[in-house]
Parts: sequence; C-alpha cells; structure tokens
Amino acid sequence: MRSTPGGDIRYTLFRFYLLVTGVSGLLFGLINLINVRPPVNVFTGAAVFLLCALWYLLSANSGGYGLSRISFLVFLSLIWLPLGYLTSPGSFSAMPYIALTGMFISAVVVRNQWEYAFPIIMLILIPALFLYEMYNPMKFDIYSDPAYRLKDLSMNFVVAGSIILITIIYTMNRYRSFNEKMYEVSVRDSLTGLYNKRFFNEYIEKEHNRSLRNKTVFSLVFIDINHFKRVNDSLGHLEGDRVLKDIAGILVSSIRNYDLAVRYGGDEFILIFPSTELEDAEHQMKRMQKELDTYCAGYREQGLSVSWGIAESRNRSVEEVLAIADEMLYFKKRNINAHTGKNDPDN
Repeated sequence: MRSTPGGDIRYTLFRFYLLVTGVSGLLFGLINLINVRPPVNVFTGAAVFLLCALWYLLSANSGGYGLSRISFLVFLSLIWLPLGYLTSPGSFSAMPYIALTGMFISAVVVRNQWEYAFPIIMLILIPALFLYEMYNPMKFDIYSDPAYRLKDLSMNFVVAGSIILITIIYTMNRYRSFNEKMYEVSVRDSLTGLYNKRFFNEYIEKEHNRSLRNKTVFSLVFIDINHFKRVNDSLGHLEGDRVLKDIAGILVSSIRNYDLAVRYGGDEFILIFPSTELEDAEHQMKRMQKELDTYCAGYREQGLSVSWGIAESRNRSVEEVLAIADEMLYFKKRNINAHTGKNDPDN
C-alpha cells in the first residue's frame, strides 16, 4: 500500500506550491528587510517559510496530507491575507497581485468541494480590504518616497509573476505528461504490452494514407495461435497468459523498431511492416517462424503452433488488405488441421 496519494496530480502540485510559497516567503522577507519595512513584514515572510517547510514534511504521508492541506488553506485565506494586507502599504504596495497569486494557489490546492470556500473567502476579502483602506487611509503606512515604492513594486512583481508563470508551466507540463500516459494506457494491451485494436484502427488508416502519398506499400500479417485453448484447459489460464506474453515478446524482438506489433484480440496478433513489399515481409516472417516453432515445441503435448497470413497494400483498400491476410491465415490453419486430423477448438 502506498503511504502517499502520489497518483493524484493535486498532491504533487500541493507539495510544489509549498516549495514555491516557502521560498517566496523567504524572498519577501528579504525584500521587506531591504526596503526597511516594519519588522512584522520581515517576520511574516520567515514564518511563511517555516510553516511551508513543516507542511511539506507533514504531507509526506497520507495521514498528514489532509491536515497539512487544510491548515495551509486556513492560514492562506484567514491569516496570511488579512494580516499581510493590514501590515503593508495596501494598494500602494504589490499586495493586491500577491493576494491574487495566493487565491490562485488555494483554488488549485483544494480536493473536496467544500474546500472551495477558502479561495471564495479570499475573493471576498480582497475587495473588502480595498474598501477598508479607502475609508481608513491613515491606518496604512504609505511610502513617502516614490523610489521606495517603485523598488517594492518591481521586486515583488518579479517574484509574484514568477510564481504564476512557473505554476502555469509546471501545471501544463504535468497535465500533458498525465494525458500522454493515459493515452498510452488506453492503446496498450494490459497483458502483453503490445498496442491494442483501438490503436491499430487509428494507425492502419494513417499508414495506408502515407503509403498512397509516398507511393510505397506496406505489408500486413495476421497471426493466430493454434490450439491455444488446450493450453488454458490443461495447464490453466496463468500458463495461457504466459504463452501470450512470451509470443508477444518474440514478435517484438523479431521486428524492426519502426514496425508495429498489435494484439488484435484473444490469441490473434497483427504485424505491420511499413514501406515493405510482400517478398521482404515473407522473408522476415520465415525467420520469425523458426523462433516461434522452437518456442511452441515446449507445448508439443498441447499441439501449440503459430499460423500467419500475409498481404501487401498495393492497389488495395485497408479492408481488402485485412481480408486477404485473414483468408491466407485460415487457409494455413485448415491445412494444419487437415494434416494433423485435429480441429483447432479456438476456431
């Protein structure tokens, strides 16, 4: 059992934000120190850094993850925002877009619907603090020297802008990686690791169009395992799964890196040889047949063997290529059954 909810992208983002927020708190503390801000501004930055370090350590396991996330949201919306604004020059400082950055982070961190209350609280608090400043301007320490304000705005803008930019880039990269993995899972057979029928249906149309455009041909091979059901019946389904994986491994190791191996369904496989004429593809299959025969010899008692039918795409539609390869396959299977006097129960 995993000790952390690492499969949830929000968990990774939360810990990433803790790192960003902690470093930012440290930077803000240093910036306030450089700008000779009141000690409370410097201590606030240091406190944010220490709290984020604590939450980061606490969230390392599933038990502490929820506690650290909720306490982070409470601190960000109910403590940091009002305290940070009321102890700063308010709208005369960079606090408004720093507050917006905090609200953005809190909205991404939430996992449960009720937790959206925290970014909503921040959304309400920010204009409320603006109004408070408007009616109580004397309670805010306004920069007397425009140069100080310009320095504060510039440095804080770089920090806050970097947080948003890094967050967006990181989030997009994570989602792109996640989507690529999900797509890869959806087009792969879970047992053999080969591409599945869904991917094949997409690929074969593209390959056919490419061959027409480039005036080349591709060859397609239908492969079927003879008497596979006997392996399942006599040796069990685990052994049958092992046979499928082993044969898939032989197919992959025997083809070129730009060829395609597909588990079409059950004990049926398809190989596609791009830019390969029939004669060359047959030569490759005859070499592969030797390795397959050697493997199947280990299941002689079950009569295990592999048959295949082949066709090339020259002047044919995708449907015609599939039909010819399929007919060639079953022609060979009928010959095997006639030769052995036994019918394949899989057919």
